[in-house]
Amino acid sequence: MKKIVPFFLSSLVLTSCGTTSVSSSSSSSVPAPEKECSVLVCFSGDGEEGKSLEIKESFRERNKTSSVSYERLPLGTNGSNYSSLVENKVLSADYAKVLVIGQKTGFYLQDTFEHLQGIDFITVDAESIYSYPNVRNYDFIPEEIGYLASGLRKENKVGYFSSYDEQNDKKRLFGFLQKQKEISASKHVYVHHIEETSNYEKTVAYYNDLKEKGVQTLFASIGDNYDFLPEEEKVKIISFSSSDSLYKDMDAVYDRIEKDILSQDVKNTELSYKDGYLKFKDGHQETLSYLPYDEEQFKQLSEELIVDSSDEYGPKYSVDIPYHEGIPECGETNDWKHAPRYGADHGQKPSGWTAIGAWATIYSQEGFRRAENTGIEFKNRRIWGYTEQTGWKLIEWANPVGSFYDRDFKNDYHKDFPLCFKNNPSNKTTQIKLDGTNKGFNYHPFSSQNDLIPIGLENLTYVISTMDIRLIVWDKNKESDIDNAKYVANIGADYWSRKGAVWQPDWSTNRDVCIGQFRTITKKWKTLYRTNIPINQYDSVVKDGKFLSEFE
Repeated sequence: MKKIVPFFLSSLVLTSCGTTSVSSSSSSSVPAPEKECSVLVCFSGDGEEGKSLEIKESFRERNKTSSVSYERLPLGTNGSNYSSLVENKVLSADYAKVLVIGQKTGFYLQDTFEHLQGIDFITVDAESIYSYPNVRNYDFIPEEIGYLASGLRKENKVGYFSSYDEQNDKKRLFGFLQKQKEISASKHVYVHHIEETSNYEKTVAYYNDLKEKGVQTLFASIGDNYDFLPEEEKVKIISFSSSDSLYKDMDAVYDRIEKDILSQDVKNTELSYKDGYLKFKDGHQETLSYLPYDEEQFKQLSEELIVDSSDEYGPKYSVDIPYHEGIPECGETNDWKHAPRYGADHGQKPSGWTAIGAWATIYSQEGFRRAENTGIEFKNRRIWGYTEQTGWKLIEWANPVGSFYDRDFKNDYHKDFPLCFKNNPSNKTTQIKLDGTNKGFNYHPFSSQNDLIPIGLENLTYVISTMDIRLIVWDKNKESDIDNAKYVANIGADYWSRKGAVWQPDWSTNRDVCIGQFRTITKKWKTLYRTNIPINQYDSVVKDGKFLSEFE
C-alpha cells in the first residue's frame, strides 16, 4: 500500500475552509460560489445499502442547506483499494477537508494519512489506536458503546466478537462487562477476536464454537466478517454499530463537525451520551468506569465474567486447522502465511535421516505498527519424539535463542540486534524486542541438532514441540505501549540429514516437520504447540498427555 507522494504535497497544508489547494484541470468538485468550502466524504460500501445509503442521503440533503459543499466517495467493499481511490481523488480536486467515516474505512486508510501529510483528514467513529498530526478524530466513547449494546438483551450465556484485541476494543469490552455484571455475576461471557478484516473460515468456526456452548446472543463488531455470520433463530446477533439501537441522531454529529469546520476549530472530540449522542435509557451510566483509570476493575471483571477458552487449545489441532489466530507480517509467497501446514510426506522423517531440532518464529502482526517499548519473553521450548517401541521421550529442553532473520528467510539472511536481545541461560528464558530498528525481520529461535540414534529414536514417527510466550514491558522506566502491541508466534521442528549438517538452498539437508498455527501473543503466558500426529490417531497416541507437563 505504500506509495510515493508528489513533492508538492509536503508543503500543502489545508487547515480550514476557504484554503486553496493545488488544483487540477480535471477537477470536477470545485465548490459552488455560494459555498464556503468543499469536503470529500469517504465511506465503505457502494452507497446503495445499509449505513452507506444513510451516509449518502444525509449528505445529499445537507448540500441543499449547508454552506459546506460535500462530495461523496463510496469506496466499495475491497479495503485494499481504499488508499489508491482516496489518494487519486484528493489529488484531482480542491478539498478543504477529507471526512473519513467508519472503522473499516479508517483502518485501510492509515497509510494514506501518513503519506498525505499536507491534507487535513477528519475521522468519524474510526477508533484508530494511532495518531497523526493531520488527522482529527470524532469518536464515540468505547466504554459507553459497549455498555449500551450489552444491555440490549439479557441472556445466561453471551458471546463477544471483535475484529482486533487492542486498546479501543478493551475499552468497549470494559463497558460491556460492566453491564453484564449487572445482569449476571457468573462466568457467562465468551470472547473471540477475529484478528483479520476478512476470514470466513475463522469467523464461522468461532461462531459454531459459541453455538455449541449454548450462547444465545452474540454481540459483534467485526467489520466485513459480520457478513459471514449465519442467519438463524438460535443465536441472536447484535452489531455494536447498530444506529437504531445506540445512536440518537448521526446528523447531530455531522452538525457538530460542520460547525467546527466553519469555525476552524477542528480537534479530537469524544462523542458522549452526556452531550446527547447516545441513547442511555437508565441511570446506571453515572457509575460507568473508564480505561485507563480503572485497569484493576477491568481485570477483575474479566476474571469474574469471561470464560477462559485457552485450555481448549492444544497440539491436536495445531496443524490441522485452516487458519492462524493472527497473521504474521511477511510476504504472500510464504505458503504458511495464512494457515498451518504439514511438511513433505505429511511430516514424516525422510528415510535414513538421523537428527531433529525444534524452532519457533516470532513476528509483528500484519496491519499494525511495531511497538517501541514492548518485549516478547519466551521459555520452555521442548521437543518430544515417539515410536511404538519407546513411547514418548523428551528429546530436548532447549535454551530458546536464535537470531533475527529476514521476514521471508530470503537466502537465509540473518543478523544480530544486541540491544533487542536478552537471554538468561539459568532458567532458559529469552526476551527480544521487535521494533523500528529491526523492521523487516522476525526472530527465529532454534534448538541444537539432536542425534536420534543415541536416544533410540532413529525410527521416529511422531513429534510434539512446545514453547511458552508472553508480552512484557521492555523498559519499565519508559512509557508502556504494551496494550496496543500486536505480535504473533508459532513453533515447529526440522528434520536434519545428520547432526552437524549445514542448511542448503535446495533443502537437501533439512526439511520442516510442519508449520504450527500462529498464535497472538498477550500479557498472559500462552503455550504454543505443533505436532505431526494425524487427528484421527492423536488420542490413541498421546493418551493422557502427562508427559507434556514434565519438568514444569
